[in-house]
Amino acid sequence: MSTASVLEVSGVDVVYHAQSLELHALRDVTVTVAPGEIVGVIGESGCGKSTLANLTLGLLPPNGEIRAGSVVLDGTDLVGLDKEALRRLRGRRVALIPQDPLQSLNPTLTIGRQMADAVLAHADRRGRNGGELRRRMAEMLERVGIPDAAHQLSRYPHEFSGGMRQRILIATALLLGPPLLVADEPTSALDVTLEAQIVELLRELREERGTAIMFVTHNVGVVAQLVDRVVVMYAGRVVESADVRAFFADPRHPYSRALLDAVPSHRRRERRLATIPGRVPSLAQLPVGCAFADRCPLAASVCHAVDPPPVVDGRSVVRCHARDPRSGWQQAPGAA
Repeated sequence: MSTASVLEVSGVDVVYHAQSLELHALRDVTVTVAPGEIVGVIGESGCGKSTLANLTLGLLPPNGEIRAGSVVLDGTDLVGLDKEALRRLRGRRVALIPQDPLQSLNPTLTIGRQMADAVLAHADRRGRNGGELRRRMAEMLERVGIPDAAHQLSRYPHEFSGGMRQRILIATALLLGPPLLVADEPTSALDVTLEAQIVELLRELREERGTAIMFVTHNVGVVAQLVDRVVVMYAGRVVESADVRAFFADPRHPYSRALLDAVPSHRRRERRLATIPGRVPSLAQLPVGCAFADRCPLAASVCHAVDPPPVVDGRSVVRCHARDPRSGWQQAPGAA
């Protein structure tokens, strides 16, 4: 692993066993996150985003199997570690900011009790001094924008707004100072005003602490505001990875372009909102060749026959025959 990476996922294949079926959730996935970098992972539902997040946290379900590759987190390969070893890493080396604070916070316990439990569960003996831990929790709540934090520790989740509950989860994730945060759709349950506040908070925390963030989302607009690099997933594959400015200026994969075209924009106010025809293929019956070919306006015969290899151009990577001069791709007559 490069010493410049907090996280390096290399050539990972993940399969879910569902009765007699095998669902190929991740296929030859490679993703890196550097210290202080925010990487946005985007794609439709069923493309592997949450599986990638759970893989990074060591939280694959019992029917999930890693068949190939490595997941090196802060110098430790997670593949092959037992449950106890993975539990010790969570909190200290990687922490989760989940999607829905109402589902993640226990309504019967004060937020102080829940924050303390998160520290004590993952930190061995660190922070067991009650007074010192309470002080640290109050400081972290203050930092994420919750006033009068020492008093708020005694309150229950229902006494806070949705935005405040999400801030509590962020404060809890940061308590042990992990070098990597995995944010799994952390703004999808919030309105646009609160979403903007949480995005700004994450940006500030990255600048202050140098914390790396894997930001998993379907919201392309948030990606444009927050991240440094974009990873586009489709049917369990990374089909494009690029610097955020290069990505929005010139998306290289047809799927990436289709995602951007489907985002509402004032520049396209008079036109019908674009959609992507068809749907993501079943992970149990993936097609031969490029998984996006049946939905792609650039698809040629080679796209339906051969799985495209990654094409590297500087820091950008794309899996598309139309971008590979070696593929023999020729645009079909009349294609878009």
